[in-house]
Amino acid sequence: MGITILDLPLELFQSILYHAIQTRGLERGLRLRLVNTTFNKAVVQTLFIFRLLDSHFESLKCRPEPPLPSFAASYLEYRVLNESESGISGLLCIRRIAEQLSNESTDGRKFHAYIQELCSVTMQRSGYAIVKLFSPAPPAEDDFGLHLFVAAVCTNTIAPIKAGIAKGHSSYAFSWIFGDAQTHAMKNGNYEFLAQTLSTTDGVDVTRRCQMFRRAIMLGSLEIASYTFNFGINDSPWNISENENSWFGPCSRDTLVESITPNVQVWNFVRDLRKKYLGHQEPSQIRYTAFLERCAHEGWADMASSLLTLGAQVNSLSYDLSRLIITACKKGHMKVVETLLTHGADTRAAVEAASQYGHTAIVELLLRDNVATSEALEKAVAGGYRDIVILLFDHNNDLGKAAPASLPYTIQQEHVQMFELLMDRNETSKQKIREDCLKRAQTLGLESMLDLLHRRGWVA
Repeated sequence: MGITILDLPLELFQSILYHAIQTRGLERGLRLRLVNTTFNKAVVQTLFIFRLLDSHFESLKCRPEPPLPSFAASYLEYRVLNESESGISGLLCIRRIAEQLSNESTDGRKFHAYIQELCSVTMQRSGYAIVKLFSPAPPAEDDFGLHLFVAAVCTNTIAPIKAGIAKGHSSYAFSWIFGDAQTHAMKNGNYEFLAQTLSTTDGVDVTRRCQMFRRAIMLGSLEIASYTFNFGINDSPWNISENENSWFGPCSRDTLVESITPNVQVWNFVRDLRKKYLGHQEPSQIRYTAFLERCAHEGWADMASSLLTLGAQVNSLSYDLSRLIITACKKGHMKVVETLLTHGADTRAAVEAASQYGHTAIVELLLRDNVATSEALEKAVAGGYRDIVILLFDHNNDLGKAAPASLPYTIQQEHVQMFELLMDRNETSKQKIREDCLKRAQTLGLESMLDLLHRRGWVA
C-alpha cells in the first residue's frame, strides 16, 4: 500500500500545509480544514507555528466582518507565549504583565491562567486595537504601568491594583490593549475599587457617580447599578430634578429615561426610580423602538420582549434600513427572532438572511413557520452552508429546479460535496452554466474542480 500525506511526519505535513496556504492564500488555505478532522487540526496548528494570521490581524477593520475565527484568542496565546525577546512589543507587554500578575497573585493563579484571561479580553476589543497589538511599532515606554493597572483590575489582582491607585491611576484609566478599568471593576464586582473611585476628601464625587451609574445600567448589573445609585446617597442625594444634559453632570432626566440595558431586572429598577423621581414619565415609543433595535443587534431577547409589550414597533428599520428581524437573523440571535415572530414580525427575506450567515437553527425555526425561502438557496450555497441547503431542499423539493444556477459558487469555494448535492437534485444541461463553472475553475486555477468537471464530461 502506498504512503499518503497523512502518513508523513507531522513537521513535514505542516510544512506542506504552510506552502499550500502561502500559494493558495489564507482564505483558500482555511478551506483545507474541510478535508477531515486531521486536516482541520493540522491547518490550525500550521497557522499558529508559522504566524500566518499576523498579516490578517494587521489589516482588520474596527468591527471585523466576518467575525474573528473561533481560535483567535488561542492564536494570540500562542504568539504571546512564543514571541522572541526582540519581537512585537505589544505581545511582549502582555507576557510581561502576566508574569508580574502571577507573581503578585494571592489566589494561586498561575502564569498561563493569566495569559489565557488577558488574551481572551484583548481579542474582544475593537479591530483597531488588535491591529495596533500586532504592529511592530513599539508602544510608549510609559504605557506599561497603565496596561499593568488595567490588567490587574481586569483580573481582579489586588496588590497591583492598590499599587496603581497609589501611583495615581483611577477608574478612568484606559489601556488600548485591555480596555477601561471602570468597566472591568464593575464586571468583577470590585466594590473596594469602586468605593475608592467614588469617594473624595469631601465625600462623594457626584459627577463620577452619575457616570458610573449609567455605565452599570448599560452593563446590565443590578447589583452594581443599585450599589452605585445608593452610594453616599444620604450625604449627597441625587439632583434628578435638574434637566442637565451633560454626561458628566448631575444625574438628569435623561439618565433615567434614555438609558438602555440588557437586563430586565435593571430595567425595572430604573423604571421604579423614574416613578419615584419623575412621576410616570416614560420614554417615547420612538425611544422604545430604538432600544429594541439595540436588542436585535446584541441578542437581548428578554429585554426585547419587555420593550415590545411597552409599545416598541416590531417592524421598524435598523440603522442599515433592515427590519429588526433581519438584523437578528444575520447576527444569529435565535431567542430574539422567536420573540419578534411572536409579536408578528414581517418575515420577508428572513430565511435568506439566516441562510447567508449560516444560522441553521434559525433557518429551521423559520421553515417550521413556513416562511418564504425566496433566494435563500443561493445565499446558503454562496456561503458554503451545506446543512442549510439540505434543509431547504427537504422543505421544498421544487427548489431543486433552482440548484444549477448556484453551481458556480461551489466551484469558487472548491466545495465538492456541495457541488455533488446540487447535481443530485438537478443535473444541469444548460451550456451557459457549465461554461461559467469551467471559466471560474480555469481563471482561479482550481485544478481539483477542473478535474471534477472534466470527469462529468463538461468541456468548454
